[in-house]
Amino acid sequence: MIEGESLVQEALQIGWPLLQVVGLGALPTLPAETEALEVSPELMAQLTTLSSPPALLAVARQKPLSPPSSARSCLLVTAPLQDPGNFGALLRLADAMNLAGVWVVGEGVDPYHPKVVRGAMGSVLRMPVRVLSTTAELIELKAAGWTLLATAAQGQVSSFEFAFPAKTAFLLGSEGPGLPLELTELADLSLRIPIQARVESLNVVTAAAMLLHEYARQYPQERF
Repeated sequence: MIEGESLVQEALQIGWPLLQVVGLGALPTLPAETEALEVSPELMAQLTTLSSPPALLAVARQKPLSPPSSARSCLLVTAPLQDPGNFGALLRLADAMNLAGVWVVGEGVDPYHPKVVRGAMGSVLRMPVRVLSTTAELIELKAAGWTLLATAAQGQVSSFEFAFPAKTAFLLGSEGPGLPLELTELADLSLRIPIQARVESLNVVTAAAMLLHEYARQYPQERF
């Protein structure tokens, strides 16, 4: 569900498939296949997850996803995240850095949870998300020439000193357990982010931002 006038308008502009658009008043011009419903503020308050009823909300269909393109050669691959705020922020970060997508291995928070959609602030509409039940597609990714880099406190190489391959997939752990063994074993190399020893770990979004900033510094033409 997409809540709020600006997000619904953005979904319409980029051609996201909308099943229904619900509004408090006059509705925007909609594709022929989209159902339009005008409702009362009282009913909108029951439909929305927001504290105040929005002027518009929409029920959207998930887009089919294609493999990463060669034009955008960096991926984030995460263990299942449980916090929708973290996942939304991760999507926004991936969008800001023009990544090929965000992949999740295992079941965690719903990538289209209302709090994820709000936290991503529109990026969920632009950033390809894939939820994988196994690591088979990561094995195929390696076979296609991608380098899989794990993140670990005791990683083999500092992220500040590593020359990133153009086709890089960063493997990130979840908020508590960290990176599961099945992902660690797939990695070509483990990276450590240089931080003070008194700080045991970083939030997954913070860690991703530091890695992506260094990648973007090495490949600025890919990003902006």
